[in-house]
Amino acid sequence: MAEAFGEKLEVRRVASPEDIPFFVTNARAIVSKSWKSRKLANAVPKSIEREALLRSVAERDLLRSYVLLADGAPAAFIVGYQYRGVYHYADLAYDESYAKHSPGAVLLLMVIEQLVGKEGTQSINFGITDAQFKHVFGNRHTEDAEILVLRPGLKNRMLVAIHRVFQRAKLALRALVARGRKED
Repeated sequence: MAEAFGEKLEVRRVASPEDIPFFVTNARAIVSKSWKSRKLANAVPKSIEREALLRSVAERDLLRSYVLLADGAPAAFIVGYQYRGVYHYADLAYDESYAKHSPGAVLLLMVIEQLVGKEGTQSINFGITDAQFKHVFGNRHTEDAEILVLRPGLKNRMLVAIHRVFQRAKLALRALVARGRKED
């Protein structure tokens, strides 16, 4: 990508409330030209749809998002957050017309350089799932867990019971779908 665009390749850091309109405009333009617009019902990530939330996160100096510009045109973006030395990588999209140049990987490498060099980032959390790029860009894998703490009481016990039934139904449905696929 550097060979194709040379000095016309730029990464713009988005961290302040004033940067939000630039980021949202370019991120939406990128999403409209990405695979997400063809494959997903809601292609625009919620992190971009909620401008007020982005602004609030930026006001707290937690927002660290980036846009890759190729010859001035938006090619890829990353939504991310920085807290206590950990960068939380939340979302990415790229314009498919740049696919042969791997704009998502290029942007991620350039962002990692900035995070380690200027931001003082100690680690990067790529989030849940086990995508291949995490094995390429990461060197350590850790397990996370969500914990919900509720006050004792009848209402919360009922909510927990309903949640357990829902979880069991979800697992049963997955098993049924998997069995159906094996039979095909």
